Amino acid sequence: MRGLRELRGMVGMTIAELARVTGLSRSYLWRLERGERKPGVKAVFPIMRVFSERLGIPETAVLEILMGKRVAEAFSYKSLSGREPAPRYLTVDQAARYLGVSRSYIKNAVRSGLLRPRPVPGPRGQMVFSIEELQSFAKRHLENAGVTAE
Repeated sequence: MRGLRELRGMVGMTIAELARVTGLSRSYLWRLERGERKPGVKAVFPIMRVFSERLGIPETAVLEILMGKRVAEAFSYKSLSGREPAPRYLTVDQAARYLGVSRSYIKNAVRSGLLRPRPVPGPRGQMVFSIEELQSFAKRHLENAGVTAE
């Protein structure tokens, strides 16, 4: 999470303080900050909420600082340019990177019916997802977590 150190500096918070208020371990946060670990959704939400409250900015703005513009775009209806993204399909790996989550998270979402893939013809029967489907999934997930997208 490339913006974690930046956000901590903005609010004057140590890793130990962030660990205490989020319920995450100091070592996990340290590894996230250094880029040694990729955050799971369960880690992103408490971190996002803490900084949103402390800085008084929308959670989506905090998400953009933490994860980058591309991930933040996935959580909105439209791209930041104001236009709908061109129809495009992403594989499971690409979808996970696009949303900033793990492969297993995407696969679990498919198994539970929260995310609908499109089959691609071929010997492996690879699953792909449209950008629109991923954005819809991200929006529903944020709404269920109590996060408002602006």
